[in-house]
Amino acid sequence: MLVLVACGGGGGGGGHDSVALTDFGNRLGTSYCMKEFSCCTSTEIQMDFGAFSIGGQPITTEPQCEMFYSGLFNSLVIGEYMTSIANGRVVYDSNAAGACLDLVDSLSCSEFGTQTSLDGASGCQQFFIPKVADGAACAQDYECTSNNCVGATTQPLKDGACMPLPSSGQTCSFNCASGTYCDFGMHSCQPVKANGGACDSNDTCTSAYCDGANTGSGVCADKPARCDGI
Repeated sequence: MLVLVACGGGGGGGGHDSVALTDFGNRLGTSYCMKEFSCCTSTEIQMDFGAFSIGGQPITTEPQCEMFYSGLFNSLVIGEYMTSIANGRVVYDSNAAGACLDLVDSLSCSEFGTQTSLDGASGCQQFFIPKVADGAACAQDYECTSNNCVGATTQPLKDGACMPLPSSGQTCSFNCASGTYCDFGMHSCQPVKANGGACDSNDTCTSAYCDGANTGSGVCADKPARCDGI
């Protein structure tokens, strides 16, 4: 699935101009689903959505796809981001968000098939901009300039603090610095592995893809195209 993240990167076009946060989920659904159903075969679409459904029905049409994305963003994501914005911990750049959607619209099918996220690697600019420095209060990783909020809880609701990302050999609970991953067995950050290395999750690998993850015999490999329309 094409997932929403907010990393730095290059810009896109200007057709969307700006997109309000409350409209982003709907616009993302329209842009993404148009590409999905024009570039991918029905088998690839089924594999892309996996076990996700709308009202218990598999996602097999473009309108269902749009409902899924807008519903996912509006119900699970927008509330958290609006709280962060209200608390002054994140700034939303509506122009950068619009440019990112322009970029999705402009992708060729071969480019679309290899994209997995709206981030710097895909050419999108950062449109959720963290404002919390290390040592200050946070509730989410994305609020921190380090992308690492430590100690925040929801039950009970309690802030944590932004902290530098741990690096190779340092203790970790989830996030690690670039080029490393959190080994939950060793409870420390370890260097990511090249293709052919044993893995159990995508973040273990330099390629960000573990073939056979969670099977007990995963191997780091080049990430296959999500769809090629053949």
